[in-house]
Amino acid sequence: PQVTPTAPAVLAATPVLSLDCPGIQMIDFRRDGEALAWIIDNDTDQPIRLLDLSGIGFQDNPLVSLSLGESALWDLPPGVTPGPESTFTIPGDDRSIVPSHSTRPLRLSFARPDTVPGYSYDFIFDNGCTLHTSW
Repeated sequence: PQVTPTAPAVLAATPVLSLDCPGIQMIDFRRDGEALAWIIDNDTDQPIRLLDLSGIGFQDNPLVSLSLGESALWDLPPGVTPGPESTFTIPGDDRSIVPSHSTRPLRLSFARPDTVPGYSYDFIFDNGCTLHTSW
């Protein structure tokens, strides 16, 4: 009998939604080496600003950069060793805004690739919305 090869199953990432955040979601989750990415979809009539994020499970693999669209929101300063004590502030300017009825890619880069599950981040927006991710 002839064996027909089949493509491996590809699991689609579940959109990140919240009942408290109608019209706002994070879609298209991807891993790319040491980076994670989503697309923030703002289908509301108002722009939203990313204010803050908090993560769980990354003490041994700290965040080294964060970008929204083409703009870096934060990069680990030169000469600073990544560590759980690294802190950052998201700028309160146009770089952190997702305009109304539009999308922006969001990318987080860590010190090293890590495919072990059990991590999460909460993304906090200026309209009171918080989206909880986990993988």
